[in-house]
Amino acid sequence: MSDSTPITEPAGADGGSAEGTRSGGGGTSPTSGGRRSRWIRRILLLVLAFFAILPLGARLPQEVARWYLAAARVRHTEGNEQAALRLINRALQWAPQDRALHAQLARWYESAGRYDACLKSWANVIALAPGEAWPYYERAEVYRKLKRYREAVDDADRVLQLPVFESDESRSLALNNSAYYRSLSGVELDRALRDAETAVRLLEKRLRPPLGSGATAVETPADLTELATSLATTLDTRGFIHYRLGNYEAAQSDLDEAVV
Repeated sequence: MSDSTPITEPAGADGGSAEGTRSGGGGTSPTSGGRRSRWIRRILLLVLAFFAILPLGARLPQEVARWYLAAARVRHTEGNEQAALRLINRALQWAPQDRALHAQLARWYESAGRYDACLKSWANVIALAPGEAWPYYERAEVYRKLKRYREAVDDADRVLQLPVFESDESRSLALNNSAYYRSLSGVELDRALRDAETAVRLLEKRLRPPLGSGATAVETPADLTELATSLATTLDTRGFIHYRLGNYEAAQSDLDEAVV
């Protein structure tokens, strides 16, 4: 072989020179570009996953509370009151603003005879729903069972001060409760009689609307039965108040009409 044969660099994989492959010619490697694209896709997937689970995270405390409540109901149905109370209190740790949970706890405390805890739970419900009547009704009944009639009267009067009456029936119920608790306490019987008489008039007007009053008569048998039952209950209350006042004939008349 002649010494004059030129010496060349070995060819690179792409047909270029090895030197050109090593130096990259100042361009971007296809491998590094692919890595960058994969990282971008991964970041996008992480962002999408975050926003997908965000609503679940916001609902998680309420969902956990529901699980504990379901377990508590099973235990209560089985007669295991202590386990039920423990589980529902765990539920409240996850959802402390859930007034339905507080109300359920109050009812279970009552059934267990733990009246102090029951009244405390009703106070929590009222704090969470100050403008609603039903917690006052239920707490007043607890006071009645404990013969704490003055406090029952106070709760009944608070209901009468609320702007919650959408019908004559709802107002008559509140008036009847106020009258009934006063009759049990034996104080302010004149006020109790006025409230009972107003409640009776409201129900009678609903059952038998006067001609030309514009009031509509009761349409369904179920509504008629409910109103008749409410009227009988209110007549019974008024009759008891008459009895406490010594008006025995009026008391007998109301009681006779209530059982017809």
